[in-house]
Amino acid sequence: IPAKVVDNTVRRAKNYVTINKGLLDGIEPDMGVISPDGVVGKVKDVSDHFAVITSVLHTDMYVSALVKRSNTLGSIIWEGIEPRIAGLENIPIHINIINGDTIVTSGYSGIYPPNTMIGTVSEVRPEEDAAFYDIDINLSNDFYKLSYVYVVKNLLRQEQDSLEQIITANE
Repeated sequence: IPAKVVDNTVRRAKNYVTINKGLLDGIEPDMGVISPDGVVGKVKDVSDHFAVITSVLHTDMYVSALVKRSNTLGSIIWEGIEPRIAGLENIPIHINIINGDTIVTSGYSGIYPPNTMIGTVSEVRPEEDAAFYDIDINLSNDFYKLSYVYVVKNLLRQEQDSLEQIITANE
């Protein structure tokens, strides 16, 4: 569902994006939001005509990610400092990660389509006495210039969530 950005913060620890589409347009909480350049965030609250999105630039927002070259699963988290850089977590040090590696959505959450661009690796450092790297990525979206987005409706998400809840309840 295409939408226009009507408000956007980038300098807070918990940033939000407001769009001009809401309940009457089919927008619901927890829907993914992307732009032509990549992941933007996830719908938090909705009124009839507007929706507020928790931005990728929010310190409590995690995005399930893949290192495309190695197909290694990790998580993106913004550390609240630079609006163009996020961290890639949970990548073991035995994985070969290099600057320039492409980071995309995993598709595991059912929120974003798989292989949606997130960014590229800009710096790789082994964490001291740890089994994981400390990785910075350059986000593909320039949140200073964000003006149009797409809200993603996964038509099969409810079915997947219901099945996973049954499995979890039976364990």
